Amino acid sequence: MRVWEWVYYLLDSDQLAQYEATYDPASEHIGRTRGAESNVEMFGFYIRNNIGVAFRTFATGIVLTLGSLFFLVFNGIFFGVIAGHLTQIGYSDTFWTFVIAHASFEITAIILAGAAGIKLGFSVLAPAQLSRLESLKRSAQEVVPVLYGMTGMLVIAAFIEAFWSSDSIMTPTVKYSVGGLLWAIVIAYFLLSGRHRELR
Repeated sequence: MRVWEWVYYLLDSDQLAQYEATYDPASEHIGRTRGAESNVEMFGFYIRNNIGVAFRTFATGIVLTLGSLFFLVFNGIFFGVIAGHLTQIGYSDTFWTFVIAHASFEITAIILAGAAGIKLGFSVLAPAQLSRLESLKRSAQEVVPVLYGMTGMLVIAAFIEAFWSSDSIMTPTVKYSVGGLLWAIVIAYFLLSGRHRELR
């Protein structure tokens, strides 16, 4: 079975039809959900949705890391299969030009949420010389900056998704170029941030 054929096991026909309609090249507003009348409404929707996904990915990690691992793997498979399906039916330009720019912030933020949740779960699973409660408290303090950064990245992602990704005026070349630049910025930040402190 080809990877994109898994979509028929993950989504029912109504859900699949909604994804196809969202990224249909003939659609007037690519990426916009039904009932949303403006980019501002979509901005609010994306913030609520993305933070909800990230919070579940983070909070469920306290269950011995299993919840965070589950959501990271499930979301990876789910959206990977949808991406494969939309590409297979010929919606690659509308789908990939829509997601490439904001995905750099959104995907990275959700991975950070999962990593923070796994850290919490691992502190309960292997507390070393501390009590499990004390180990959990210390880990919770350590992941707070990660959660702040994750939230900021999700707000940026929502802004890009609502006001840039859905724009149909820009050519695919421009969108891919901007998306590539944003990915390079995010990757460079995590590769280079803090290096000057290590060198001291």
